[in-house]
Amino acid sequence: MKRRTLLQAGSLLPLMGGAALTGAAAQPAPSAPGLTGKVAMHNGRATLFLNDSPVYPMIYSLTDTPGGRWTWEEIPRENIENFTQAGVKLIQVDIWLEYIWTADGKMDMELVYRQIRGVLAVNPQAAISIRLHVNAPAWWNKANPDEITQYANGPVADIPMRGLQRLLENDLERTPRASMASLKWRVEAGEKTREFCERLAPTPEGASVYAIHPASGVYHEWHYWGFIEHDPDTGLRMTEFFRLWLRDKYKSDAALQAAWNNPSVRLATAAVPGMAERRTISDGLFRDPARERQVSDYFECHHLSITDSIIHFCRIAKQSWNRPLVTGVFYGYFFVLFGRQQTGGHLQLQQVLNSPWVDYLSAPIAYGKAFRDVGGSGQPRGLPESMRLHGKLLLDEMDQEPPSFGKEPKVAATLLGDSVATLRRNLAQAHTQGHGLWFYDFGPGRASKGWWDDATLMREITAMRSLFAPYYDRPHEPQADVALVYDTDSFYYTAAYGDQDPVIGPQLVDLLPTHAYRSGAAIDIFHLGDLGRAEWHRYKCVVFANCFLLTPAQRDAIRRCVAKDGRHIVWLVAPGYTDGARIDPGLIRDITGIHVARHALDAPPQATITAPGLSAKLQVGKSFSPFFTVNDNSAAALGRLDSSGATVLARKRLGGHTAWFSSLPPLDDGLLGHIFKEAGAHIYVPPGDVIHAGGGILCIHTVTGGERDVVLKNGKRLRVSLPPRSTTIYDAQSGAALIK
Repeated sequence: MKRRTLLQAGSLLPLMGGAALTGAAAQPAPSAPGLTGKVAMHNGRATLFLNDSPVYPMIYSLTDTPGGRWTWEEIPRENIENFTQAGVKLIQVDIWLEYIWTADGKMDMELVYRQIRGVLAVNPQAAISIRLHVNAPAWWNKANPDEITQYANGPVADIPMRGLQRLLENDLERTPRASMASLKWRVEAGEKTREFCERLAPTPEGASVYAIHPASGVYHEWHYWGFIEHDPDTGLRMTEFFRLWLRDKYKSDAALQAAWNNPSVRLATAAVPGMAERRTISDGLFRDPARERQVSDYFECHHLSITDSIIHFCRIAKQSWNRPLVTGVFYGYFFVLFGRQQTGGHLQLQQVLNSPWVDYLSAPIAYGKAFRDVGGSGQPRGLPESMRLHGKLLLDEMDQEPPSFGKEPKVAATLLGDSVATLRRNLAQAHTQGHGLWFYDFGPGRASKGWWDDATLMREITAMRSLFAPYYDRPHEPQADVALVYDTDSFYYTAAYGDQDPVIGPQLVDLLPTHAYRSGAAIDIFHLGDLGRAEWHRYKCVVFANCFLLTPAQRDAIRRCVAKDGRHIVWLVAPGYTDGARIDPGLIRDITGIHVARHALDAPPQATITAPGLSAKLQVGKSFSPFFTVNDNSAAALGRLDSSGATVLARKRLGGHTAWFSSLPPLDDGLLGHIFKEAGAHIYVPPGDVIHAGGGILCIHTVTGGERDVVLKNGKRLRVSLPPRSTTIYDAQSGAALIK
């Protein structure tokens, strides 16, 4: 769904005072000596170019923690040397406006120059990216009390910063932070960003810089302040921003009153919803847009305040650098948002993907045992195929502590194999998706050395870089023939708190991909907004995961592009239950072609799958509503609710495609493998091992190990013996083991 930001609408331009904030991507000033950087499509993937030459995007990033953040200090220097010897020339460092922007309005650049010199002293050929923290300094927040974030669940609590702390130490508390809707912060911090770039770019130090990474929000990742435990933003600036946004959307009081079903509301006085409104939800998991539009509207506006800020700072960096510059941000996080997607997630993904001012997005590997432990999927928190489809580079952040790190020598020796296995899996995953990565190093903040300061791990990193770089020079050919499609707009119509949602966030969003990666098939994950960009000819099976909101245009696109060519479509829980104007079970039947009915649960649902040759159990640990079961005599019943026998998994052959409906998230490797195989997807190995395929390689990550029959996409068969708790990488054409 295309939406205008307030800047695009023009509503805030007088307040922001600037033609510099509008317009298409401008050409930078004529080139000066120094690195040039850009991201452009090349060989089928978004590619980093330095001085117009493609570069394999493997980066080393210093931490923001004391002991590891300043390049001239002993431990950071050692770690930069390690990665230099491994062939890594791309280095990321941090700079904080809070450290260089003083209350008298001046900016001291000496710290910046010293930070860059520390890298160049180790590697004069290094190419440097600066993570520029654009948070307002504490003195600014104190001087501008009307500009700071306020919270629906309690007052701002000023927690003093003492000793050697990270500047982001208290980001999850109700600390004073400039509101993302503060135009005064955007303008003044933006001007300091402009000054930073204009002063740095022409210097000898600036000549080595190829990228600026604006950072703000919780842990510099553009999550709204305090979001996990607290509920922003009810402050003056957000209230003003919300009213301007409503004015642009509804135009008149009458239209707003009709949309909110409230005859007393006015554009000039509309309020940001408080805790009572945010927690009110009329249909179990779902917000009724006919009755609870105020909250849905607010969350949409809340997220636009973040993306407006992101684009604002990236635009300034590009326009004020004197040669082509790469800009990127932490954004696009989707998995493992702690049940707080509406408050602190990244729900305006399409806004950023469509911006010419943002070249790359970054996100860590998803957090949690199901993702990071041996046997976990190793997947990013974002939606990687959407990045590629938009020509944006995804840089996975390797911030997983090696299991052997910091352990006693005997224990470390036993865990070193796990460290190698997870490292290989994580790096291979990024490569197969056609993207890059950086190693983030929390080690100096938690011990006396870097996470990667180990001879075995550095040998692995060196070997992996040597392996992937030549494959990266070849055309990237995606191998997935299964797609998982996820939506962000649907969260505007679902429960905003974990105690209200036992199924969407924890199961349908977070855990479903981990089982899909262990189904034996290669998968892509992308955003519903990319229906018009997806390469549908590649996919045998498409899983619409949390696609509860389907607009008329999206329904039409699915019918025209997806529901054809004998493809299988898997619909989950309550697909299309709302069109943005109403909630209606008939909308589910309309898009799936399968008749469903509401079913009242009197206990947490458990179901037995009865498909031929398959034994599986599905369950959710808590009852939820609405719960839909299949009531369609023309559909084959493949799974039933244990308590009542109602059909919860069914398959129906329709005109040009086959539809599946599951009332419960199909969190079972074998079940997904069965569905994908029946759809005609290629199965590399039997379900159970993690598969990453693409970019010329096949990666198999296993806990149990043992003998495997591997079938390559070209039909070649391999009989291999996989060590337990290992990652093995094969050439996708020959089957030769590249690393084992």
